[in-house]
Amino acid sequence: MRVTPKTEKEIAEMGLIPAGTYDFEVKNAEDQVSKASGNDMIKLTLTVFDDGGQSHIVFDYLLDAMPAKLRHAAEVFGMLGKYERGALISDEMIGRTGKVKIGIQKGKDNFPDRNAVLDYLISSAPNQPASRLAPRPSEKATGVSPLDDDIPFAPEWR
Repeated sequence: MRVTPKTEKEIAEMGLIPAGTYDFEVKNAEDQVSKASGNDMIKLTLTVFDDGGQSHIVFDYLLDAMPAKLRHAAEVFGMLGKYERGALISDEMIGRTGKVKIGIQKGKDNFPDRNAVLDYLISSAPNQPASRLAPRPSEKATGVSPLDDDIPFAPEWR
């Protein structure tokens, strides 16, 4: 059998997403306490989609010690008002989507390098979970979305 030899470093890097900007979805969010400082934080489990459409799990931690990233996350999640009132609810972050800037954090204490969230990228319209999205103006009038049609090739008759 022919093999392609790889170093331990090369093997560890194979699972990493290159540094860049990617789409993400929050799969889980939970309140925790930082082991290092004892401060409140929210641990996020993100599904990050690479340029080839493959999904990768990336963990992130939102805490007051990183105010810019915390505020940007709240804004991307559509929770800026709650952030400005001083109370974010982790459960409300689940299902939120957007764009995230990913970097590679060097491993410490014999742990391999890993992907890390550098920042959440603010768009003109914050995303919300599908169940919480407001209906489009055309849906308000008819109660039906033109995208809910079961026949994908039907002409526009309405």
